[in-house]
Amino acid sequence: MNPSPDLQVGQASATGPRPTNEDFHGAIFPEDQMRRFGTLICIADGIGGCSDGRLAAEMTVRTLLNDYYATPMSWSGTHALYQVASSINSWLFSQGQRKERGLGTTLVATLFRGRTLFVLWAGDSRLYRVRQGHL
Repeated sequence: MNPSPDLQVGQASATGPRPTNEDFHGAIFPEDQMRRFGTLICIADGIGGCSDGRLAAEMTVRTLLNDYYATPMSWSGTHALYQVASSINSWLFSQGQRKERGLGTTLVATLFRGRTLFVLWAGDSRLYRVRQGHL
């Protein structure tokens, strides 16, 4: 995916010792007036000990990508990401109470807003930067 000459996004995933992967990722490169909110990229990986980590990962990424762009522009990137992630976490927790082993996921979200990078990181998912061929 090549959304702009300055920012490229790629992803790789491996199952590890389990037969299935429970990860999910997404990105939004807004156009027009929404561009001022910045570019948001998210990666989540369901926690293996939970009953439905894949659902938790997908719902977290989809909701964060959707709800972040509905926050007030007056909020800082940090505050907006925190508020949306807190709501998602509360929802996952309440839904997980109805399941035997709960719902849980790791999360890495990066927000490129203006000349500032905001990072929200929970759990052991990894984010790498490659610049000029160097990791």
